[in-house]
Amino acid sequence: MIGILAASEDELQPVLDAMLIHELGRKSRLVFHVGTVGGIAAVAAFSGVGKVNAAIAAQCMIDLFNPARLYVTGVAGALGGPYGIGDTVLVRRVAHHDLEPGVLTAYHPFMPSEWYELDRSTRTLHRPAASQKPRWSAGSSSSPRPTNCGSERLSGRSVWIWRAPLTRRCATPTTRRSRSSRP
Repeated sequence: MIGILAASEDELQPVLDAMLIHELGRKSRLVFHVGTVGGIAAVAAFSGVGKVNAAIAAQCMIDLFNPARLYVTGVAGALGGPYGIGDTVLVRRVAHHDLEPGVLTAYHPFMPSEWYELDRSTRTLHRPAASQKPRWSAGSSSSPRPTNCGSERLSGRSVWIWRAPLTRRCATPTTRRSRSSRP
């Protein structure tokens, strides 16, 4: 089973539209849509905005469903560089954008690097996507220092970026709640 999280209903809706939903699970005011997407067992939920809400939703999803992989989808703000509206970014590594470099390496949890590396088996899943049309191109990953996001990092292949047409627009944030998502 895979887990899919998004911050808002609008961001999760394309996933729900593609899912065959068998049941709903609930915990901590979160609604988990359980079913299949593309023949793969999946659970999907929207967390609400922010790192704390995302962490709570991810932990609840792990506790209840134990997904083998957890994917986060939705709209994100770019720090600069080659990213544009409608781009799909598959990362190989990520870092906090709102912490000073070195905080997590000098203090608990004493990480060996400020980067969280994606595991090899998940990176392998990106390879078929890189050969699809429209073509994926190499790009740089987000970092704690926005100045690291530039053309000098494009050859690093930290991230794959897919140039895709924007298929859904949401002009303003919505407070609409569907019946299936009410706690």
